[in-house]
This record gives sequence, structure tokens and C-alpha cells, in this order.
Amino acid sequence: SVGEMLEHPHSLARDMVIEVDHARLGSVRSLGMPVKLSSLEKSELKTGAPVLGQHTGEVLSEFGYSQEEISEFVKDNVVFSSP
Repeated sequence: SVGEMLEHPHSLARDMVIEVDHARLGSVRSLGMPVKLSSLEKSELKTGAPVLGQHTGEVLSEFGYSQEEISEFVKDNVVFSSP
């Protein structure tokens, strides 16, 4: 289980258990990058997985939609955006 993985001595020794900031949960323990290559710098995750709709506005803006259009999409349930 994930809980066992977070406590397993091998996971801890390999620095696979990390703390990340999550939009709703705050600081949470998670599994880090499982692949460790000595020739590469240590990979560090800064945030946890996004919540549903967290980046909807940003993504649509990058595709050229205006704030007004995005608001209409949300209002008309075309897309979901978390508050």
C-alpha cells in the first residue's frame, strides 16, 4: 500500500518520501521520483498533484481565450474551474 511505501526503510533510505504543498491539503507526504541516476541532479517536486480544474483558466488563456470567454465557459458548464 502507499502507506507502507511511505514508511518502508528502503523508501526512506533512497529519499523517495518527500513533502509537497497541495492546494487543498497543505503539506503532504508523497512518493518522490523512483529513478535515481548519479549523473543527473536530484529531482525535486515542489507541489502535489493539482486539484480538478485548478489550472483551467491558465490553460485556456494560453490558448488565446479571454477572461470573459473563460467565465462564460465556466458559467455554461463547458469547462470546470476550481475556486
